[in-house]
Amino acid sequence: MFLKKQKKTNLQQLLLRISVLPAMALLLIILGIILTAFALIEQNIVSDIRMTGKELFHDTSKALKRSGELAIREKAGDIAKQIDLFIRLHKGVTVGSLQRSGDFNKIALQRVGDSGYSSVIDMKTGVIVVHPDRASVGMSLKNIAIDSPQLLDAAGNKKEIYGYYKWRDSDGVVRDKFMYLERVKTWTSDGVQLGVIVTIYFSEFIKPIEHIEEKIEAEIGRTLGTLDRYLVIIVSVVLLTLALGIVVSFVHYSIKVKEIQRPIDELLFGTHELSQGNLDHRIKKLEPEEFNILASSFNAMTDELKQHRDFLEDEVQRRTAVIELSEHKYRNLVENTNDIVFSLNDRWEFITVNGAVKTELGFSPEEIVGKPIINYVHMPSAKNEEIDRLLFLEKLESLRGRQKIVNIKTFFKHKFSEEPRELRLRFEYIDTPWGSEFLGKASSVGEDSLADFLRDESQTYVINNYLINAENISQRVTRNLGRYMERQSVVNIRISIREMILNAIEHGNLEITFDEKSDAQVKGGYMKFIRERQKDPRLMDRKIRIGYHLSQEALSVTIRDEGKGFDHFTMLKKQMDDVFSGVATHGRGIMLAKSAFDTITYNERGNEVTLVKNFRKAPAGKTSA
Repeated sequence: MFLKKQKKTNLQQLLLRISVLPAMALLLIILGIILTAFALIEQNIVSDIRMTGKELFHDTSKALKRSGELAIREKAGDIAKQIDLFIRLHKGVTVGSLQRSGDFNKIALQRVGDSGYSSVIDMKTGVIVVHPDRASVGMSLKNIAIDSPQLLDAAGNKKEIYGYYKWRDSDGVVRDKFMYLERVKTWTSDGVQLGVIVTIYFSEFIKPIEHIEEKIEAEIGRTLGTLDRYLVIIVSVVLLTLALGIVVSFVHYSIKVKEIQRPIDELLFGTHELSQGNLDHRIKKLEPEEFNILASSFNAMTDELKQHRDFLEDEVQRRTAVIELSEHKYRNLVENTNDIVFSLNDRWEFITVNGAVKTELGFSPEEIVGKPIINYVHMPSAKNEEIDRLLFLEKLESLRGRQKIVNIKTFFKHKFSEEPRELRLRFEYIDTPWGSEFLGKASSVGEDSLADFLRDESQTYVINNYLINAENISQRVTRNLGRYMERQSVVNIRISIREMILNAIEHGNLEITFDEKSDAQVKGGYMKFIRERQKDPRLMDRKIRIGYHLSQEALSVTIRDEGKGFDHFTMLKKQMDDVFSGVATHGRGIMLAKSAFDTITYNERGNEVTLVKNFRKAPAGKTSA
């Protein structure tokens, strides 16, 4: 056993050594000895009771704190997982949309015990995002908390942030609190990592025993009162009966000391068992009644602690089952969807991909994982393959900046077919604890459901000199051409429009000559050369104006730049000669347009071109000024 029978105190030994002195002359001495002995007894008893009470309070408080901290930690982790799942299921959410979401607030703001609650902060700034007290939203924890160095430094690299700190409440009173902060793994779409704080007042941990000290002091007072009454009786007996009184007093005090020592031993053993986590231990009925009241309070406190522990264990099991079920549903959702769902690392290599890739492109997930996505993108032109690759990668690179979501429509290679498959891609940037990742979804490009009702369509765009705009505009212009011509013809017209817009940007607005372009391509720095021209103060404000008109009879596209123009008569003749001699290195845009459109018309200056494609038979390849 942890506790052995207490050794007899010095006071007990003193009482047992005293013998009856026959001489009347020693009466006063004996009386003085008795009074001194009794005072020592009182002092030792009070000291033992207070020490026992302190140990009981300390061990019980420690057990309650450990149990409470564990419950708070599990509660914070549970809420963080719920928020992580909520953010993953609601793509594109921002801090602002989360603050306005009633469902999110139900998850983020939960009661903990009688005085505790949960809230959500911005891990980088420490600013409160969601709080039960709306007046606290937007405030920094560092400006509210007192005496908490490093504890509330949410921007640190610690995996766990928890501990006790002093908190100034809205009434201005400073109180002790306990906090546990759990990071949410998934970031919001506006680049914020959230943290869940579960906080509770320290007083609630020790609430079941907060009155034990008062009860102990009350029991000490009652015990001292009893001892004082005994002292009066003993002194009276000594004065009246001398030797008999002395003998009786020895017997009486010895019994009393033993009666008090036994319940103290029981209480000490009970507190020890409680501190070791044994909540099944109960203290039996004690004598005198004062100690029995203390034992009953101890047993009631233990019962309450056990109920709390059992409840927390059941709640943890239930929450765990809910999370596991949610994860199972999410995995089934990803694996059973018809869309290709995948993730890329920061080198644009596949990390994961679901089984839909085999249905759409013929490749198994094992063939694709670990390889760059660019390897599977179909390049329509061998001569312009480098620029096509750079344009595609440039769109992806925009994910590393402020743009968190990028949509791309492009063609992918098929393992068993010469014809590429057109897919609509959606990329989203996420920052994980183990590095940057990019979530993607690829779906087949379906026809516009309103295309059958289209009779006439006209649009005008004014764009800057970014090359990526050429791809976006060409896709927009040809979006509804599928009802008028076969798929390959639509692709040819889209490529031709894109090439003519690129000509307007490169050779028109940016005034890049054919020789300059050739030299930059040979050196492998063409995109850097383009960006330098785009930043040139003389050229940076120039725009490209694109207008198109689509009807049941024809498609007409007009592209106008703000450049100096060019001698299109000489250029067209030179291109034809170069094509027939096999030395053409530039002018692909014009040649592609001539093969895809029925007429190509330039203005006199050469900075505006109109392309017309008739859907009814008309002379092909006609070019006019």
